[in-house]
Amino acid sequence: MKCRALLCAVALATAALAFDESGPPVDKPLPSMKIYDVTGPDAGKELDAATVLKQKPGLVVFMTRWERPPARFLKLLDTWAKGDEGKGLTVLSVFLTDDLEVQKGYLPKVQTSLKLEAIPMTVFLGPKVGPPEYQLNDRADVTVVFVKGGKVVEARGIVSCNDTDVPRVVESAKKLLAK
Repeated sequence: MKCRALLCAVALATAALAFDESGPPVDKPLPSMKIYDVTGPDAGKELDAATVLKQKPGLVVFMTRWERPPARFLKLLDTWAKGDEGKGLTVLSVFLTDDLEVQKGYLPKVQTSLKLEAIPMTVFLGPKVGPPEYQLNDRADVTVVFVKGGKVVEARGIVSCNDTDVPRVVESAKKLLAK
């Protein structure tokens, strides 16, 4: 019986780790991706995420599922990014949606509530599954792609994302800024 319980625990842990695989390959250039800026400094314009980040250290935060826990995650990440420790880091939130026009109307309302200061809300201009080159895991609520020097340094999917995931993301972001 103990052996069966141990095997179940190992299987569950292994499955959880597999779900965290999401994002483009590490040590490769950040693929081009067309986005529409809804709430940021370029609101109303189409942009390329790779061009926005250029050679700067940055994060691309794909929002696949939008409800309170991922919203708290994004708000806490914004609070850190706008502070002294986050200076020099560019963060883009990219919402994946089936209906661009609905998101264009909805995200300004979200911004009114969350009052994000360092993270613009953008929408991917393509299918809800995201750009194929990014290899996003559809089980991840949020995928964070860490970029420096135009290359992917790390990518991680977060299943059941909430505010407790922010410290892990911040720790990796600090490493980007320290390099």
